[in-house]
Amino acid sequence: MNKSENAIRNYLYSEDCLALQLDGEWGSGKTFFVKTLVEKLKEEKDRYQPLLFSVNGCNSLEEIKQGILEKIFLETSVEGKISKFLSNNKSKIDILNQVIGDTKFKSISNIFEQAVDSTKEKIQDDSKGKVVIFIDDLERLSSNVKIKDLFGFISADLLEKYEYKVIIISNSLRIMDKEIYQEIREKTIGSSSTYSTDLEVVKKIISDVIDEEDAAWVYKILYDYIIQNDTVNLRTLLQILSNYKAIVSRFEQTDIQENSDILKSILLNVAIITQEYRLGNLSKENFNDLHSLLNTRSFHQIGIGISLKETYPDVETNKETFAGSIYKKYHRLKSDYKEFLFYSSEINEYIVHYNETNMINYLERWKIAFRTETAKTVNKSESLNNFRKMDDEELKNIQQSILDDVKESKVESISELLKIYFGLAQFSQMGLMLVGENGEWRESFKDNLLFLSKIEKFPDFDEEAMHSFSSEEDYQWMKKEYQIYETEVSLVEFKKIRKLVFEESINAEQRSFLINYDYGDSNIIEEFCSDEMIEKYILKERNTADNLWQYFRSGLNYFISSGKVSKNDIENAIHKINSKKSSVKGKIDNFKINQLLDFLKNIQY
Repeated sequence: MNKSENAIRNYLYSEDCLALQLDGEWGSGKTFFVKTLVEKLKEEKDRYQPLLFSVNGCNSLEEIKQGILEKIFLETSVEGKISKFLSNNKSKIDILNQVIGDTKFKSISNIFEQAVDSTKEKIQDDSKGKVVIFIDDLERLSSNVKIKDLFGFISADLLEKYEYKVIIISNSLRIMDKEIYQEIREKTIGSSSTYSTDLEVVKKIISDVIDEEDAAWVYKILYDYIIQNDTVNLRTLLQILSNYKAIVSRFEQTDIQENSDILKSILLNVAIITQEYRLGNLSKENFNDLHSLLNTRSFHQIGIGISLKETYPDVETNKETFAGSIYKKYHRLKSDYKEFLFYSSEINEYIVHYNETNMINYLERWKIAFRTETAKTVNKSESLNNFRKMDDEELKNIQQSILDDVKESKVESISELLKIYFGLAQFSQMGLMLVGENGEWRESFKDNLLFLSKIEKFPDFDEEAMHSFSSEEDYQWMKKEYQIYETEVSLVEFKKIRKLVFEESINAEQRSFLINYDYGDSNIIEEFCSDEMIEKYILKERNTADNLWQYFRSGLNYFISSGKVSKNDIENAIHKINSKKSSVKGKIDNFKINQLLDFLKNIQY
């Protein structure tokens, strides 16, 4: 039995003539717990008749009194009085029905007032000593109601006159008239119990949302990372579960069934980022700082997980990043599920901005991060820390083995590749790089970098941290090589999406790619209205000029307003299409071409 439930039951069976206070923070689950307990007590049909009443929304003491009386009238064993009243006043009700019609009562207030007036004293007498009233939301008491007057009513009427048991549910830290509250509380409240989260309630919430076979590990992860000192904000818990279910629903079920470990990584990502966002620690201002945590399992990289002052005492600047605070707060916790920590931009974007998630990208990156080849190469790299205990041959063999792995693209995230690269660069600076003389060893990284440029972005690490690990020259060499491959990969992606514009349709993510694509010396008009594209998609039978028309209608204004497309560009495109339009004979095809031309001609600058 939960300790709060135990405290309440002890109070109910005690001779205490004052109220019991159940106190706890917002979101801790007090109300959920009390509602569950009230239903449980009703089912037990024991000595007491429980009812729950919230003062939230009541604008006067009289409204509170009337509300509590109505609760007693409707929800306790004395509700039989209602039937008796209705039987005795049937003629009056029939007359009222004729006045307002035979539909449901538009208002039962008049009938109810008569019922209350006729039976008030009798109800209160019959319920004397039998009712337990849970009064919720004390901290939300209207400013129109003095807490002193409310406590006076509870003390004089509910506790003394009718001998009800009263349990006041509150968050005392949020009570407005704290000084007055402290002065008078001891005259009404006999004892106070601090509410602690009922972990059985947490388990029930999880089991209601999560499939039975997953509920146990979901609870364990949330217990390890979110529930602290047996307390949890239930609103945060529900948001975590809601985000998790929404993201998982976007996966193909076969992908999840093939490897259920993916679900553990998703839940960890969702739980930590949702928690930090709801706590107010994560904001739009520091959101981009998360990039250094993404798509990796090696979190001891540049600027992550270590204090520069601890490792390099001479470094003056030691401003902790948000990513660093995440590492300190969560990555040092003991948990059987620590190995599944993996952060994704897709999941973070959904949690903070509700942006659509690309599960194909997520799966590719997750599978790369959780393959074993990278771990083996990283372990080899870390073994170089003991180079002082090696001879030259041993050091050379390990360095060569690492370079062989890199050349075969066995390192599967840019963060790990950079870690290995900078480690070897330090040996080069010390004159201890025993393979690949004159910097030739760097060439081994090109193939691996080409492979990774298709998967993830090159991170911009903090300069202070970067200089602590390696020279800027090393960093810039790697970044330059990446940009060469990135441009090639980006061009392939652009051509693929451009083709989709004509042949099918594009989603929001692809549309965003086209807007942000670097068109270099050309522009979007030249790319979509080149001779090649006009011949292939516009000046032909069953053309798709209408697809381009639809795309331009939604996206071209951005390029015009930003100065990336000029009036001259538009006129050139119109001329190209017009000059060869006569070769198209079909009326529908001509209609679609003219539709596109009319749109281009009517563009406003």
